[in-house]
Amino acid sequence: MKAPILLRTLRSLRLGEFLVYGRAWQDQSVYLIYSRRGRCSSIIMTAMVPGSENIFLVGLMGVGKSTIGKRLAKKLQKTFVDSDKEVEKRTGASIELIFDIEGEEGFRKRESDILDELTARDGIILATGGGAVLLPENRERLSARGRVVYLKAPVEVLARRMSGDRKRPLLQDSDPLEKLQALQNEREPFYLEIADVIIVTDDLPLKHVVNKVLESLEQNANHNG
Repeated sequence: MKAPILLRTLRSLRLGEFLVYGRAWQDQSVYLIYSRRGRCSSIIMTAMVPGSENIFLVGLMGVGKSTIGKRLAKKLQKTFVDSDKEVEKRTGASIELIFDIEGEEGFRKRESDILDELTARDGIILATGGGAVLLPENRERLSARGRVVYLKAPVEVLARRMSGDRKRPLLQDSDPLEKLQALQNEREPFYLEIADVIIVTDDLPLKHVVNKVLESLEQNANHNG
């Protein structure tokens, strides 16, 4: 059974006399924070995903996988990895240049090889490229080697976010909104196929999205457990 993620604060409980007391309890870090009069102002319990467990973020370009992933990694004390950045780092070329020279098929092959390596690691938060789910072997690895979070937003929101962005190869030769809708139609079944949880981000503040991810993963773990 996969351990749940829990982030919960309870307030105004009368406990002990310490100002701050911390301990480990059932795979959780528990902190009791007291006032000088002995009144507990809060209990913070954070149960992390086991250090070896991975969380994989999937979804269309512009949905915020990297931004959200970095914040999750900080909260869960895990290592954040962006698969697109890894491709660029190892090839010494930008994604746009790889598309220009090798086409999408060449890029997908490179992406798949790197995903195979990255998903075999332990304890990472991985932001995948929007099209990573197109290949069945990628879907199989993502599903088998960690918990998958599908981040979703209306294509109108995504188009607005990426207005004027010249670093998205698939958006350069067509109307961005139409292209994003086509990509959504093509990829949605694959995202849904492997998703453990689905988070609709819309224009929510980052903090709220991160909390929704944590809460949804907890619920998913409890349901599957």
